[in-house]
Amino acid sequence: TEIYTLSLHDALPILELVEQLPKGQRDAVRSRVIEDREYDEIARQLNCSELVARQRVSRGLSRLRDQMTERGR
Repeated sequence: TEIYTLSLHDALPILELVEQLPKGQRDAVRSRVIEDREYDEIARQLNCSELVARQRVSRGLSRLRDQMTERGR
């Protein structure tokens, strides 16, 4: 796993995009990426199965990638 460090200048637009995700995806992405939680922890936190937690993270990250591509980041 690679670790990336972003400046505040670069991170703020990404955090704004995270806030625009649907709630389930937003909470899952925050937990996985920002809080570095494991999927089983995310599932317990969101009261869903681990599979659903993985799907929410995956779909949220995919949506973020699409939005960042559209914005030219």
